[in-house]
Amino acid sequence: LEKRDKYYAPFLFEMNRWIVKKNKLSKQDAAKLNELLNIKIYASINSEPINNRKFPIVLFMPGSGASAQTYNNVISNLVSNGYIVIGVNSLFINGALKLSNDHVVLPPKAYLDVDGRMENMSDLKFVLDHLTEIKYKFNLEKHMDFNNLALIGHSRGAMSIVNRLKQNKNYNHIKSILLMDPADMLMQKNYPLPPFSIPTMIMWSSYFKKEVKGEALLGKNNYEVILKPKNASDSFTHHNNFSDQGTLQYHPVYRPPSVHKEIAVGNGNGYEIATSINYYVLTFLDNYLKNKGAEKNLECKDFDDIYLLKCGQ
Repeated sequence: LEKRDKYYAPFLFEMNRWIVKKNKLSKQDAAKLNELLNIKIYASINSEPINNRKFPIVLFMPGSGASAQTYNNVISNLVSNGYIVIGVNSLFINGALKLSNDHVVLPPKAYLDVDGRMENMSDLKFVLDHLTEIKYKFNLEKHMDFNNLALIGHSRGAMSIVNRLKQNKNYNHIKSILLMDPADMLMQKNYPLPPFSIPTMIMWSSYFKKEVKGEALLGKNNYEVILKPKNASDSFTHHNNFSDQGTLQYHPVYRPPSVHKEIAVGNGNGYEIATSINYYVLTFLDNYLKNKGAEKNLECKDFDDIYLLKCGQ
C-alpha cells in the first residue's frame, strides 16, 4: 500500500478552488478541503504488466472538464480485470493541466465550446489512426491486443465517439463501444442516437436523461441502461455519478451541505451506483472482447428490479 499513488491532484485542485470561491470559504475550511489531495488510489506508476500475455485495449474518452484520471473507479476496475486502458485527455478540454514543475494551469472557459468539441473529436481520430504506433515503457505494445479494441466515453467524450463513427465506419478492429450520458454543447440536437452495427451499450444517469431528453435508436446487440430503481425519483443518479465524484462525496470534507451540493451527483448510494456501473461495463466488455459468454447477464428485461436494461432488435 505504501507504493500507491495520490489521486490525480489537478482535478481536485480545480474543484476545490471553485468550491472555495463560490462558497467564500474561510482559509481554515479551504485547508480542510485540500485534505482531499492526500487521497491515495489502488494504483502505482510504471507497474510492470504480466509477462507473455496480451490484453484487450480500451480507449477512454473523459467528459468536458474532467481528465481520464477522475474515473479511477471505472478504469482501475477494468485494469484489474485484464484490460489495458488508454485515457485520451484533450488539452484544457479535460480539466486542469499539471506541469512538470507541479504548477497547475486551469482551462480557459471559452475553450470548452465549439473549438473544444472539434479538438476532442480530432484527438480521438488521431489516437485511433496511430494506435499501433504508440510506444510505451516496458514494451507495453507487446501486451496490447490491437484486434480487440473498445471505446468508452462519458459526456462530451462519448459524443466524440458517436461523431467519429458517423464520419468513418471502417474501424473494423473496434469490437464494442460504451457511451455514458453522451452529450456535448449541441445537447438535444444530438438525439436520437443512431443504431450502431458495433455492439453498443448506452448508459444514462436518470436525471441527465430526463433533462436533455436523451434518446437512442437501438439495433442488434445494442443495449440501453437507465441507472435508477423502478420506483426511485429521477434524481437518483446524476451526470457525475459516472466519475469518481459519486464516491468522493462521502469524504468528511464534503459533509457541510454548502459543499456537498456542489458535487452534482444523485441522491442514491454512490458506492452502490459505482458498483453497478462497473458491473455493466465489465460484463458487456467481457462478452464482446473476451467471449466469456456473459450474454445471459445482458438479457432484455428489467434487471434484478434495480436498474432498467433495454435491448435492440
